Amino acid sequence: MEFGVHLGAVNPKLWPAVAEEADRLGFESLWIPEHLVVPIDADGSPHQGSDHPPIPSDVPVFDALGMLCHLAA
Repeated sequence: MEFGVHLGAVNPKLWPAVAEEADRLGFESLWIPEHLVVPIDADGSPHQGSDHPPIPSDVPVFDALGMLCHLAA
């Protein structure tokens, strides 16, 4: 069985260090959250009882392939 590391819960400033450590420890892959489109006027929530959108429109979104290439280098 192979295991990967999801970087979604890690501060992006720490991604390079975590990627290096994951490689050293033998993890099979890295995963980065990505969304191609974040609506500017998103409202509501998919979760009952929540009144905020799942992703605020002002959250920076990284280009996943570009970031993974950077980390692999």
